[in-house]
Amino acid sequence: VGFALTIGIWASTYLGPLTLKDLIVVPLAIIYANLVEYLVHRFPLHHKYPGLNMLFERHAVQHHRYFTDEAIAARTAKQYRFVLFPAVAIVLFIPFAAGPLAFLVSLALGDNAGYLTLIVAVLYFALYESLHLSNHLPRTHWCFKIPGVLWMCQFHRLHHDPRYSKNYNFNVTFPLFDLVFKTLRMSTRKEFYKKIENWITARLNSTAKKPQLIGINGSQGIGKSTLCAHLVKSFADRGIKAVSLSIDDFYYTRNEQIALAAKHADNPLLQERGYAGTHDIALGERVLRSLK
Repeated sequence: VGFALTIGIWASTYLGPLTLKDLIVVPLAIIYANLVEYLVHRFPLHHKYPGLNMLFERHAVQHHRYFTDEAIAARTAKQYRFVLFPAVAIVLFIPFAAGPLAFLVSLALGDNAGYLTLIVAVLYFALYESLHLSNHLPRTHWCFKIPGVLWMCQFHRLHHDPRYSKNYNFNVTFPLFDLVFKTLRMSTRKEFYKKIENWITARLNSTAKKPQLIGINGSQGIGKSTLCAHLVKSFADRGIKAVSLSIDDFYYTRNEQIALAAKHADNPLLQERGYAGTHDIALGERVLRSLK
């Protein structure tokens, strides 16, 4: 990535005064780069072609075997080598891909257009590598605070599902040509629920004599109750007894809340229900202990 950025900075020093004709090259070069990204990912990286087996082996066999949709994050920095292109890739990319293209554009549209094409190409390569790496970082990493990164990572995670890897979500930067060629797939609610159900099932102890508790946490309105209702029904269909309890079920009664607010009139957090301290803990404990 550093080498690509260095080439881009070097090329920018040769730019002269830019015209509208020169600037039109930028979006066209981005679109072209997105198409190349899509085609290379969809075909030689996921299908065997004579002379290109090394690409297939490194990506479809090694990369996709190492990272699945269930375990997509690298656990150590050493594992980044299974994500990033080897250093030689960018060295070869300049003279055999970006360079010739930029030269042809310069012949047709002038030196500025050629240098802009080279700059876009190497910066796009750096963007691709950066976003692809972010897809394989733990979700606690700071990069997911950048708008759009988590959104794109959802598509890439689905691409690593063995059921879809050869047919969907080939763009890594932005899904322009996945949209064009109708290979963009978004995870459905049913698929999402099924993953959670399977995760819970794998951790259930079939010989346990006491009820097993599974906690589901999330912000308000995210769909916790809907998910739990689905899980209870799905487990019942499989002969597994389940019941859903919400923390909302254990608020103090209206009269108890009024008394609590009056007792702590100087505490704004206890004037209305919803905050810690407005739940009947004793009731919750009794209910949980009564489960069989």
